[in-house]
Amino acid sequence: MEINAVAPAAWQSLVLKLGKLALTLVLAWQGSQLVWQIASPAPMILSQPATGGASGGDRPQALAGTGDLHLFGVAGAETAAPVAVNPVDAPDTRLRLTLLGVTVATPEKSSSAIISANGKEADFFRIGDTVDGRTRLASVLKDRVILDNAGKLETLRFEDVPGAGSNVVAAPNRPVRTPTRNESAPPRGGNLAERFGEIRSASEFVDVASAELGDDPMVAINKMGLVPRGDGEGYEVKPGSPLIQFQLKPGDVVLTVNDQPLGDPASDQSLLEEIRTAESVRIEVMRGDNRIVVNHRLN
Repeated sequence: MEINAVAPAAWQSLVLKLGKLALTLVLAWQGSQLVWQIASPAPMILSQPATGGASGGDRPQALAGTGDLHLFGVAGAETAAPVAVNPVDAPDTRLRLTLLGVTVATPEKSSSAIISANGKEADFFRIGDTVDGRTRLASVLKDRVILDNAGKLETLRFEDVPGAGSNVVAAPNRPVRTPTRNESAPPRGGNLAERFGEIRSASEFVDVASAELGDDPMVAINKMGLVPRGDGEGYEVKPGSPLIQFQLKPGDVVLTVNDQPLGDPASDQSLLEEIRTAESVRIEVMRGDNRIVVNHRLN
């Protein structure tokens, strides 16, 4: 009985070992097939191209009409070359025009200029507008504009601007203009708004502003409808400011006068005293994202 009990146990152990060995071989074979498929994929078999010239009618219908799309342009079409505006090659104009202000904007076509033609009242022009006769505004730069005079480019510059056309900041020596009793006195009657309303020239404006700042700079700044933005940051124009009659708008920021930054009423008082003896004044204003430069003669 003991011998018969041991025999089945030995047989079962042998079968179990053979089964494990067979399973191991099967898994190894499947693993090798997977490795070979990854390492050496089956070659791609391409169909043999058709021999013999195919007629136009045998082409796929999907390509029909492709030539009408002109994917590579129209054969023989002429492209117009853009007209280049080169300010360096534009001589100074001989026309009776006076440049009073410029606005350099982005994009360039939004730039504009304030120009007086033949001694008439100044007007506002955008690029492409007719300034006088056959003369159009072609380009606007920060210190000059380019005119298209019947196809010929010409330069119109600010008058008597120190350092115009160069990088030199210092202005040449010139005689000092001393006010005399024969000169028209600045308006003195009424409040500040009424006095500004009587101003007829840039020199009168400087005289009135200097007189007001001499009494109390901060009070005068408030009366003019200006808000200091900080030393060197300029003055912002408030709604209702009497300066609006001089083409300023609420929200404009007066940045510099004769390239000197503004924003400190005490130091700006001495700047106005210097301007009173100058021949011209150059004012820079920020309007939105645009900078407007206006040039005025004082004598």
